[in-house]
Amino acid sequence: MSEDNLLEPDNHLSLPELLGRRSYRGVNDSVERDVGRSLLQRGFKPMGEGSQRGAMLGLMCTGFGSGVLALSWVMSLGGFAVGVVLLTVAAFGSLQALRALANLGLATGLDSYSAVVKDILGDGGSQGLEWIIFVHCWGSCVGYIVFLGQIGPSVFASLGTPFLRDRTPIVWISGIIVLFPFLLRTVGALRYLSTFSLFSLVYVMIIIVVQSFTKLSDVDQPVFGIGEPGWFNGKLGSEDQRITDLFLGFSICVYSFSCHVNLFSSYTGMTNPEPRRVGKVLDRATVGSWCVYMLVAICGYMSFGNDTKDDVLVNYRADIDKGTAFKFFDIVANFAMCFSLMVAYTLNGHAGRAEAERLLDRFRRSCFGTDLPESPAGSRSDLSLTTYRPRVMEPSIWSHVGVTVVFHFSVVAVAWCEQDIKSILGILGGFCATTFQFLIPVILLRKLVNIQAFEEGSHVGSEYWVTPAGVRMLTVIFSFYVVAGYTAAGISCYNLVAGRH
Repeated sequence: MSEDNLLEPDNHLSLPELLGRRSYRGVNDSVERDVGRSLLQRGFKPMGEGSQRGAMLGLMCTGFGSGVLALSWVMSLGGFAVGVVLLTVAAFGSLQALRALANLGLATGLDSYSAVVKDILGDGGSQGLEWIIFVHCWGSCVGYIVFLGQIGPSVFASLGTPFLRDRTPIVWISGIIVLFPFLLRTVGALRYLSTFSLFSLVYVMIIIVVQSFTKLSDVDQPVFGIGEPGWFNGKLGSEDQRITDLFLGFSICVYSFSCHVNLFSSYTGMTNPEPRRVGKVLDRATVGSWCVYMLVAICGYMSFGNDTKDDVLVNYRADIDKGTAFKFFDIVANFAMCFSLMVAYTLNGHAGRAEAERLLDRFRRSCFGTDLPESPAGSRSDLSLTTYRPRVMEPSIWSHVGVTVVFHFSVVAVAWCEQDIKSILGILGGFCATTFQFLIPVILLRKLVNIQAFEEGSHVGSEYWVTPAGVRMLTVIFSFYVVAGYTAAGISCYNLVAGRH
């Protein structure tokens, strides 16, 4: 595809036209109705379909996941100061990447990440993104099962059962349970479970925060003094922790903010995704996620100091065994987290299986020459604005079950053999998340800025970041994240192969 016709082929539409040829008048009317209202009134008015708050919460919920359980361990590496810096740097990079992707969508008029990549980098780039997303979803599912294997034994021990107190049966039984919803062709039937899953995560976060105030007396030395936990004296350099773990901690922070693949589905569902409103959604979602993660990370570290595990819920097993006043709430928190992980597995598994089926379809078309017509670039799907793919024939029931079973039991087998969750998250955050958050967006930006694709006033954030000088600066900034992330992924791979946990 030549650069001359990159952005304006006949079948490309502007974003307002793409979204049903809506105009910005609807939002302007809404803004006019908000004139004279206080901040409190605007903040707590009914949240209608396509609202900014709905888009913001949707983006935040996409990022919430198992990574939040490891953030307290990240905080314990170097104390409060190091942990705060790592989370803040990850949040800053995530926000810049979100703005870059939003600007790419506004400049091209396309409605999904893969559509933008395919339009600018061609079919090869789109296929590369599909592989990255597949590995990310598959690896996330491995992480969910590993977490279940860590949490499950304490749950059954709290019930006084003489069995299921080892991670091996928990891993395989969890795999059998989640297989049944995973076999469904669509996730529509799980929409209510997703809501309960979010509430479960919120409950777990509340338990961690509340109990931190009751556990301060159990920590050996003052929290904000020179001791543990302290500002600078974490456990880096000790016998069981290496300086290289700092890279793993950073990649876990990056993984926790990885909601970029779902960015387009969040803002294209808004009543009017004009740049100013999209910018507000991205800013507030990132700041809100940073606040939640920071609160959980600090409170978990305050509770257990340098003894904080890579899954902070494992630390609460002692409370369950001792029968403390919080025993009941800790048991409920473990059950809630197990439920949330199973739902997250099913949702990510559906996404990963969809990518696997697309890749298999590509392979069949390349081998047997049964090429199918592609959907018009930037056109709307019958069901979802986020669908932009070569048309894939609906797989037969046997093909569907076969792909599902292979995907699922490969995940469970790896989770059974490997329980180093830090290294798993290190690969996901250091390689997969880093690639689709930082590497791919900056490559796309450089191509578009060279042909002056960004119109004045039609951008999210400062105009500087869509100028040649700004994109060069963004390239330097993102290069830091790519180098740090790929270093973390390399360290994680070495730890897995060498058996260093």
